[in-house]
Amino acid sequence: MRRPALPVGCFALIFLGRGCATNILATDRAEAVDRVSGVLWRRGSDYATLTFAQDLSSVFTYGNVTLLGSRPAGGPHTPKQGSGMDPGLGPYDELVLGPYTVRYYSRADAFTFGRAYDGAIAPQTLRPTPRASSGGAGCADVSGTYTAPPAGGTGPGGVDVISTVSQTGCALTIGGDASCNGATATIFSDGLINGTGGCLAQRTGYFNGTHLVFHGAPWSPISPGFPDFRVAGLDATNLRCVGWEDIAFAPATLEPSLATCQTDGPLVAFLPNPSARPHPTFVFSALDHFTTNVPTAFADGVSVATQGAAIPAGTRMETVLLARPGITRAMRAWGALMRQKYNTTRRRGPATTGLSYWSDNQAGYSFWSVDHELDVWGQPEQIFIDLKRAYATKGIRFLSWETDQNFIGEMCPGCPNDGFGWCWTDVGTWNKTLFPSGMGLSRRLGNLPMVFYISTLCRDNVYRLSSEGGQGGKYRFMNISAWTGSVLNAAVHPDDSHAAYTDMLSPLVEWGNMQMLFTDFLCWRGPEVQRQLPEYFEADHTWLEGMTTAAQTLGLEVQYCMACGHQALDSLRWPAVTNMRANGDGGLDVPTLAYASFLQGALGLGFSKDNLRLSNCSVPPCDGAYSPFGAALQTVLAALSLGPVGLADQLTGHPARGVDVNTNLTLARSLASAAGHLLQPSYPLTPIDPCLAGEEGLSPQSGNVWATYTAVSGAVWWTVVGWGWSGQPVPLTGRSSRRWNGHVRSAETGLQSAPLSAPAPPQTPAPTVARAEYTVLPMHLSPMVDVALSVSGNFSAVPRGSFVGSGVEDAVGLGDCVAWRAGWARAVPFDARGAPVSLEDHIPDQVNIAPVINGVAVLGEAGKVAAVSTYRFKSVAAGGPAPEDGVKVEIRGEAKEVVVILYAATSTGHAIAQRTVRIGQGGTATVTLM
Repeated sequence: MRRPALPVGCFALIFLGRGCATNILATDRAEAVDRVSGVLWRRGSDYATLTFAQDLSSVFTYGNVTLLGSRPAGGPHTPKQGSGMDPGLGPYDELVLGPYTVRYYSRADAFTFGRAYDGAIAPQTLRPTPRASSGGAGCADVSGTYTAPPAGGTGPGGVDVISTVSQTGCALTIGGDASCNGATATIFSDGLINGTGGCLAQRTGYFNGTHLVFHGAPWSPISPGFPDFRVAGLDATNLRCVGWEDIAFAPATLEPSLATCQTDGPLVAFLPNPSARPHPTFVFSALDHFTTNVPTAFADGVSVATQGAAIPAGTRMETVLLARPGITRAMRAWGALMRQKYNTTRRRGPATTGLSYWSDNQAGYSFWSVDHELDVWGQPEQIFIDLKRAYATKGIRFLSWETDQNFIGEMCPGCPNDGFGWCWTDVGTWNKTLFPSGMGLSRRLGNLPMVFYISTLCRDNVYRLSSEGGQGGKYRFMNISAWTGSVLNAAVHPDDSHAAYTDMLSPLVEWGNMQMLFTDFLCWRGPEVQRQLPEYFEADHTWLEGMTTAAQTLGLEVQYCMACGHQALDSLRWPAVTNMRANGDGGLDVPTLAYASFLQGALGLGFSKDNLRLSNCSVPPCDGAYSPFGAALQTVLAALSLGPVGLADQLTGHPARGVDVNTNLTLARSLASAAGHLLQPSYPLTPIDPCLAGEEGLSPQSGNVWATYTAVSGAVWWTVVGWGWSGQPVPLTGRSSRRWNGHVRSAETGLQSAPLSAPAPPQTPAPTVARAEYTVLPMHLSPMVDVALSVSGNFSAVPRGSFVGSGVEDAVGLGDCVAWRAGWARAVPFDARGAPVSLEDHIPDQVNIAPVINGVAVLGEAGKVAAVSTYRFKSVAAGGPAPEDGVKVEIRGEAKEVVVILYAATSTGHAIAQRTVRIGQGGTATVTLM
């Protein structure tokens, strides 16, 4: 077969054999054979094929996985075949069966399934809310039977709120109607309630974990769905599955079977066959109408359901099904297809490309945690001015600044933590006691672009009509509960959303130098809008669209915080959305990042792990000794996220002349250039396949190995990070050593650094965690890039490829790559033997892999997490045809900035050398390394 041109890089990639399309259906499974007798339509690649029989039943096959499709409902249908061209996805072949359409896109190697609704469909309603009773040892605090009230009860949407539940790992029995009878649910420490039998529950006590909400069964599906596939030829319980939850941060878990897998985004299923690596994987997803069109898994198959609202006549909904070898390969292919379909670029600005300062929960200045005492540390405006000055004296410069307590808000007396400011009355009026300069705060900070937190609005806000209880505004609102117990919140009506948010944001852009909208509680607010408007088709989407497009029209970036999975997919339509929060406050819940970052990266979104605090507090109150899970690990995750990187340290005292900032300079300086430009890879850091699949001793809850790459001039540099996760706090500092190829490393930070700040005494002794290693192989890395085209370094651009082929490495060319760690004297070959990474508890072990070009490996910039970054490295190429010509490197930076470049030449046995380069007046410098 024809092989694509290979990029310059560490190793050559080829497409391995993928089977034969003519034989892939040759099986002893009589049912599958019967279904394909009399073939009507067959399309697909060598490894994934969809066949329609004359009776309109269908078979989808990939490796050992066979999915049998039921006949489309209605009929009889007269099939029609055709072809066409989609502006984003390219040419397709088509089979039309009445209101149903099936397409095969050859370039994307994917199938889509469309259904047109000729008549209106009534709104789907929640089944009766069930009761819950306890079961299992150690669950005394949830003992007894709780009966849900009727609609209009104490929780949002009329569901019951059960208090005093705090234990984790408690088994509950959910009953109350036919479909939920006997179902069980388990309370996990991350707040997710996994139910069986179609029952769903959610712990909504976000602040203190003391509330449970039982939603009952999901929205009633329209049956039968299209497509509707059942697994044949193997036990369906062998398929493992990943689905993204319809709760805040869109977390996901690896499910043991389809039976327990539900999703609010794509559905990923794979066959964990130890003899087949990478695992056969397929992705099933909505292609449009993401709030209503929902993939659904059953014990023995997958289908599609609609939820939440009336469906107007004439509506058409599409889903997509594709297969690839391996989880990473399949999701990268799916993400490329989705971005090509919507021509999704991401309009990244200073908030995601420059270093910033952030307050918010778990930060050094966590204003939300102190109720009314927002000046407990001093006047916030003066704190910010002193912080900027103190950081500047240490060579740390910012390109944006976030503040989240500056507007006039109201206290929420019924909220779980009695918090202040959890709704805004007027985002155009500043609290002048805290911020005397008001809209002029940006000028006081040197005209820095601002990130403003604008979340829930109060019910009596100034934008609301007086007839609804507002203060003389022009817009319609609905009273909602943004979280359990809230009695103050309101959401603008979807039809007024764009105009209302344009009015809110315009003054902040014009007078306050606003650059990014930080909007929160989306997974509560959007679905609550939909629940209140069941006859309004996709009210959730229209409300979100109005807010987002208002910000986009004004030139803003947008961060979605606490969003649902379907809202992440909705962002494909809006380039202004550049990042999403991927886990809880301070980013401390690291396991949640794994699948959330995986989804967001595929959609072209950087992930936000929230603010980055690098040291302990000097001035109480404080959230305790910071970084119980390691400042160094948090730094690496932030640096490689392609989301905001917001330092969040405290001053050493109350605002005063000469006060300093309490930070870790080594870690702070590892993030950005001297001018504050973030040094980032080409793609966010994500787990490798064994970690995603929970295999080989890896999982997000135990041993983690993640990787990313930077592409410059067609060449690829890799960054691999490993760490262990016990879930137990550890001190801020920690040292260990590892010996690899004769080298000893320090695992304190993974950088050439000074010691970390001294920690406060831990409340409990740090646990002793067994250390382990994992060997990263080229086959773990190569599925992340698409070798059919030159690998792009521009994460914001629409992906051009489709990740066809296996993505698994070939032995050719592995010797043209070296691996190294900071502090080593010599790099070592990276070949088929791989490279070991340590899985020490909460301590990142970073291994960098660089290509050898013309006898020289450019290792990157010293002292930086992303040693080779898209900002710093403009080009890297052979200096000439001969080995003695070396490598010519062009770098960017601020005039007179000094940059130390590390490199290793083959002629010296890969001894690591360095070259100091000074940036010229034009903002670039060129150096030849030999």
